[in-house]
Amino acid sequence: MYHFFNKKSMNSKKNYIISILLAISFVFANAQQGGNNPQRGLSESETLQQREDVQNRSMTREEAEQMIKESIRQTVDKMAELLSLTSDQATKIYAIEVELNNIRSEKIGKVMSDFAAQQKITKEMIVLGEEKYKTVLTADQFSKLQEYNRPVLNFLNRFNP
Repeated sequence: MYHFFNKKSMNSKKNYIISILLAISFVFANAQQGGNNPQRGLSESETLQQREDVQNRSMTREEAEQMIKESIRQTVDKMAELLSLTSDQATKIYAIEVELNNIRSEKIGKVMSDFAAQQKITKEMIVLGEEKYKTVLTADQFSKLQEYNRPVLNFLNRFNP
């Protein structure tokens, strides 16, 4: 019985008791808020049904197109920040990105289940993009872009030499 009260083990026991009390308080706080109580709002089955509906809902074509446009805009904004693009360059790069995205979508749509083929297509798109960007960017901007793309290409080269 003496070892239960010695000073060395008292600190660890205090911490253990405090953590148990905290856990109990969290449980009671959740119970007071109602948890999944039907009086609070939705029953558990209704909550699960809502989760299933969200997971099973397909994206509409308009939502997908909007998401793609937003992604392209973010890419161009990142490039503008990285390369200090002029507004004319940014407009041209946006057009190139739209074109590359259309090509990428068409090619990847044909090989959806083949991950290695998708990586190969991604690598091709980076190289094709660099060729197209070369006509728009200055030499300094282009070298910065190649430096930025190098880690991605090195990663893809490990799988598709």
